[in-house]
Amino acid sequence: MHEALEALQRRSLVERSKQQATFTLQSVILEYVTEVLVEQVSEQIQQARWEHLIRYALAQARAKEYVRQAQERLIVSPILVRLQVIYQETEAVKELLVQLLSQLRTLEQEGQGYGPANLITLLRGLRGHLRGLDLSGFAIRGVYLQSVEMQDTTLSGALIQDSVFTEAFDATLAVATSSNGQYWAAGSKRGEVRVWRGGGQILHLVRQAHTANTYALAFSPDAHLLASGSFDGSITLWDVASGAPLWSVWHTKGTNCLAFAPHGGMLASGGHDATVRIWDVRQGIHLQDLPHPGPIFSLAWSPNGTLLVSGDFEGTLHWWEMRTPQVTTCQRARSGHSNWVRGLAFAPNGSTLASGSWDGTVKLWEVKSQCVRQTLVGHAERVQSLAWSPDGQTLASGGFDHMIWLWDAKEGSARMVLRGHTAVVNSLAFTPTAATCLAAVKMGPCVSGRLPVGNAFVSYRATQPLCMILTGAPMAPNLLV
Repeated sequence: MHEALEALQRRSLVERSKQQATFTLQSVILEYVTEVLVEQVSEQIQQARWEHLIRYALAQARAKEYVRQAQERLIVSPILVRLQVIYQETEAVKELLVQLLSQLRTLEQEGQGYGPANLITLLRGLRGHLRGLDLSGFAIRGVYLQSVEMQDTTLSGALIQDSVFTEAFDATLAVATSSNGQYWAAGSKRGEVRVWRGGGQILHLVRQAHTANTYALAFSPDAHLLASGSFDGSITLWDVASGAPLWSVWHTKGTNCLAFAPHGGMLASGGHDATVRIWDVRQGIHLQDLPHPGPIFSLAWSPNGTLLVSGDFEGTLHWWEMRTPQVTTCQRARSGHSNWVRGLAFAPNGSTLASGSWDGTVKLWEVKSQCVRQTLVGHAERVQSLAWSPDGQTLASGGFDHMIWLWDAKEGSARMVLRGHTAVVNSLAFTPTAATCLAAVKMGPCVSGRLPVGNAFVSYRATQPLCMILTGAPMAPNLLV
């Protein structure tokens, strides 16, 4: 190797860099090689061939920033200029690149090389964004996606490696949306809490809120406050606008669930210490404890604020009558499930309560009689989360079978099963408006995809954690997963 390098140096093809152990091409040689690469890649694209596209990376996403920018300026941009001169219209070049991308899908991921990443880079340079593309099933190696808009883009089954995103996000365990739809929040396995504003479009704040898993999130009814709870036992109340912590309190063991009273003056928390605790939101003062026989995994407050329901590890629902902030009585305990009750949610009109359990069932309770009205069977595994649509017509349930079931609340029948996740659906939350749902199922950087009406749910897998936004609507309201 040393002799070969010395021979190239004698022919003035390479030169020793300032770091004595490395060599670089002579600038005139580098310019020539770059020009040949640009010419040959341009010709191959015109001929619908991809030999060089597969073999060589036109721009290296993880190179130093000045190197990557130089590659885009000296290689990517000239290729696009050549194609635009030949085809005269930008739209024609775009169609050519998309067509070539579709042809690459016929190859196995192992044989796609740098092809998908190169074509994505060219499309980004041409369009300025990557919205509305079908990138499902590709092996995407070394693509630069920082600050790139990807709404309505499908990445189902894509393998993403050595790529650069705007942000990385840990496994997502809890999600919540504000009542006005302005804010979306997600809690991570590392104890982080992130909040987006503008309907999920702008990252608003990031806080290292806890030292362990963030299992619970809840916005106040007026959307001004956000409560977060963690397996480390802590509960923190945040001012959403400023991101400032207002107060922190603790369970003696992990905090599993949180629920604001409808009037916003009280916060209920449930934990591994077998208690539900009621807190004064304004001052962070502990008002009372509601004892249970074991850990509490779910809470729900009735829309009128008179009932608080808690679900425990035995499958029992405890119905509490909230007389005053300091006085609460247990009306009754109902053993509706045979395993942990992981999800509780009142219908918007308050007439029905839904419960989801690790016994694999979802039950609909008549609130007036506090009796089970119907059992919804469909999940093949444990049910982990529940959410009602704002109009009360659809109930969503997610679980360990990696599926989201959409139930007709009136008929008690399944409207649709949304498939495609590769991990547990830990949390669900509807947003007030239509057409977009955010999916964050043990995954991090945000990408998006459109669902045609009636199609199956599309989700993405990646070698790094991904947080996914899916736009399109097989259902009317938005669903945050």
